[in-house]
Amino acid sequence: MKYKVPFIVLAGSPPTRDQLMEYANTDYKALIDINGKPMLTRVLEAIRDSNRASYILIVGLPKDKIELPEGIDANIVEFYEIEGKQVDKIINSCKYIYDLGQKNPDIFPKGSYHTVITTSDIPALTGRTIDDYLDRCFETDHAFYYCVVEKEHMEREFPNSGRSWIKMDGNKYCGADLALFDVTYAEQSYDLLKVITENRKSFTKALFKASPITFFKYVLKIAKMKDVERLMTKIFGFPSKLIIDEDARIAFDVDKPYQLDLMRSYISLHETPK
Repeated sequence: MKYKVPFIVLAGSPPTRDQLMEYANTDYKALIDINGKPMLTRVLEAIRDSNRASYILIVGLPKDKIELPEGIDANIVEFYEIEGKQVDKIINSCKYIYDLGQKNPDIFPKGSYHTVITTSDIPALTGRTIDDYLDRCFETDHAFYYCVVEKEHMEREFPNSGRSWIKMDGNKYCGADLALFDVTYAEQSYDLLKVITENRKSFTKALFKASPITFFKYVLKIAKMKDVERLMTKIFGFPSKLIIDEDARIAFDVDKPYQLDLMRSYISLHETPK
């Protein structure tokens, strides 16, 4: 069954311009232009094309800063203008979605509170990518699904991508910017989410803070996927699943100027002119 779910799209910006925002000359990362369209627009188009969204909560960006892509029902879209640390935005957004579901339970798949959480800086994302990912998630019954992509697939699509790699089972992986999460567990996950969001560019630091034992197994190159999955379940306190995806577009986020140039080149090469 093709379950529809709410989407949380993180589209805020740091209080001051970072290197990428200066390079793109914008105050909002989500509005950085990728070949004629803001990054956020491209992500919203992918959500639209997946036909899996029951509701879309755009977090951090003022409503008057962007027009919704054609084909998205404005009645299912809301802008949630909150500030603060990334972890606070995520937790508050999850609470917001949960409360909304109390009034309108039809936005969730029957019997669950699963919600997609994504960033606005993965503009190569497609509807098919999202659809395939959700199909794989709903094959099992877990509260949290996290996605990784093998280096081979990432570097084939985005050479010299500049991603950080996790080495497990003899292969290297990077984390994706798309997750499926049962929002009823959000509040109890605050401390761990804080560790992850504050160290998301340093896997080893986040891993050490979360579990020193698994950290040393990782350093010694003996960590296994099953170890990470068990660790996720143990430290979160609810069933967690690691999804290995071959679609690099789910994991290439634009975070540096050279990555922006790479993304623009990729879109130019792969997008059919209208």
